[in-house]
Amino acid sequence: MPIGESNANSAVTRIESTGHTTSSQQPSVSLRQSVTKPVALDPPDSFRLFGMTRDRQLSDAKHDVWSLDVPSISRVALASSGEFLVVLTNVPSAKAPAWRGQITVWDRSGTTLLVEGIQGRASSVAISADSTRLAVGTTSGQGVLLWDTNSWNVKWSTAAPVADNVEAVSLSPDGDWLAYTAAKSSTDGEWVLWNVAEQKQRQRYVVNGSGNLHAIEFVPDDDLLFATGSNDGRVRHWRGTQAEPTSRTFHAGQPIYAVASSPVGHLLAIGSGKRFALWDFERDVRTFVKDQLPVQVNDVAFLPNGRHVAVSSGALVEIIDASTGQPIETLTGFGARVLSMAYTPDGSKLFTVSANGKLRLCRLAAPSESN
Repeated sequence: MPIGESNANSAVTRIESTGHTTSSQQPSVSLRQSVTKPVALDPPDSFRLFGMTRDRQLSDAKHDVWSLDVPSISRVALASSGEFLVVLTNVPSAKAPAWRGQITVWDRSGTTLLVEGIQGRASSVAISADSTRLAVGTTSGQGVLLWDTNSWNVKWSTAAPVADNVEAVSLSPDGDWLAYTAAKSSTDGEWVLWNVAEQKQRQRYVVNGSGNLHAIEFVPDDDLLFATGSNDGRVRHWRGTQAEPTSRTFHAGQPIYAVASSPVGHLLAIGSGKRFALWDFERDVRTFVKDQLPVQVNDVAFLPNGRHVAVSSGALVEIIDASTGQPIETLTGFGARVLSMAYTPDGSKLFTVSANGKLRLCRLAAPSESN
């Protein structure tokens, strides 16, 4: 089924339509504002972010769409507990370094928990499965910044012993291990493994001939097993205690910018150029679900129960059944590339970030409809 079309088993949600944009209805807000009187949302269990409003013209009985203007937004992440939301923004600078990044964290009431400005770009974000640790990858030699989310005051950096420019970051399921990829050269990639409790680097490995490693992802049921996606179109499997890849490698053929691991089972969702694939690395079963998308896959995200995976390609998002590879629902009309996505813990809603500075919260079709 072509992207953007629907059949009897799939739903298409129009987020924006010609002549009905949300930018004129929603003022740009400062990320430093805290909410004292939250905007009431429906349903009430959603995040109450200051300035986020419902587009009543485009929402219907099955789909609600909420939008907030966040200039220069690039990434979004949501704690699995649902207790806090993380947003990364990056503003170009006329002076070196070329970017000024900012990390902002809100709780469910919309109160600001953390605002951290950095020199350079905030490139990537990861939250531990128990929601107790937050890791943010940075450029300009600051490495990875890590917070204890119980206090938001405890922070340390991986800038020593090596000041890395970080491209992707991941935390192990128990939060005790941190893995990230660093820019090495135009031809080689590099991954680094840290012990969080010891604040100590344990492993550093150069992947010769891979090009940049754009993605890294821990496997949920094994604290030291992770996968990397690289510019040479390969997903490589690693065990952190060994400086060699395992025998399992997936060659997708195009540069890999997005990898996500299913919360259950041994399934990886892979965005490889204009392809989207699912790979069961335990059985080494590989399936190209979408082989010729019109534009590059920007992000992939699994439903918390692992049954569905969201795939952003250009300015649309498809929800795909992870067991069959069939599309269930298509979201269109974002007006710009969808850069990042995050499911809510119950899987009923999806946060999206698009290149036009929009943070959106989309209520998806009910599980009975989707399944």
